[in-house]
Parts: sequence; C-alpha cells; structure tokens
Amino acid sequence: MRIVPKGLSEKAEHLLRRVVILGEAYQREDVPWRILVKTTAVAEDEYETVAEELVEAGLAESVGSDYASLKATPAGWERIHGPGK
Repeated sequence: MRIVPKGLSEKAEHLLRRVVILGEAYQREDVPWRILVKTTAVAEDEYETVAEELVEAGLAESVGSDYASLKATPAGWERIHGPGK
C-alpha cells in the first residue's frame, strides 16, 4: 500500500509522478494531456479536475488552455525526487 501525503489525492500524486517522469524521458518540460491520460489511472473525464488540483497545490503549471499540457514546478519535481536531488 502506498502512503499519499495529506492534502493531495492519490490520482493527483500519480499524475504528478507521470508529469515529472515523462517530462524527463521526452526531454521536454510539458507533457500533453493525451499522453498523461493514457499512462495514468486518471480517466479522460476527470483529468481536468485532477490537473487543477496539482496546479492549485503549486506542484504543476498548466501550459496552454484547459490544462492541455502540464509542467512540474520545482516544488512538484522535489516532491517526486526528494529535496536536493
């Protein structure tokens, strides 16, 4: 069982992890929503709500309108990799 830090849903935590990992893998900062929906447990109809949760928490930035792409903020990157890595 995975422990999710207080204040963030499990789906938002998973989505943030994919934003960071895929952003690094594709050597680009932002990851398009279609890729995120295909690689996470977040359904297409709930993506915008989960993405908004990350943006409001300051862990990701929306690139384009309606969360078309997401980019991890330094705080989001640190949440996944840990401080100072």
